[in-house]
Amino acid sequence: MVQYGDETGVALLHSLARDSELLPWHRAEAVSALAGLGHERSADTLAELAEGAGTSPDIRVRSALMLTVIDDARGPDLLTRFTLDGALPFRVRLWAAHILAHFEPPRGADALTRLADDRTLKSGLRLTAARRLADRDARRGAAVIVGLAADPSLARRHRRSAARLLR
Repeated sequence: MVQYGDETGVALLHSLARDSELLPWHRAEAVSALAGLGHERSADTLAELAEGAGTSPDIRVRSALMLTVIDDARGPDLLTRFTLDGALPFRVRLWAAHILAHFEPPRGADALTRLADDRTLKSGLRLTAARRLADRDARRGAAVIVGLAADPSLARRHRRSAARLLR
């Protein structure tokens, strides 16, 4: 329907993307289809989903990713916001930072550095962020890992792991 310019198909995809009764995976598929269409309403729907407090964190990040893919400036801004949101699970914040690092390397490296330096996070999570940073920016990642290896607030085993990464 959509391929032939039928607005009913677009409306149906928008409806599915917003339907909180659906499993997140199904909503994400509708979001992806909207982004793939490049339909004029798709960017706004993706932004609404990404900004919706009642939307699952995974759908929010995936919507921001799709915005970034279709080159909407709101995508990277939303991803940056997600990396800073301590109310979101760490894995979601890390995923947002990783996506951001792919599309906008300097902003992504900043986000990964912030996560690695965040003393409110558990040691292992900080080390995971530092590893992801090193995958994207070896020099900056090494500097952060050096800091983690010497950081007394990290669990001893994670300091040793950080030191091993530097070999």
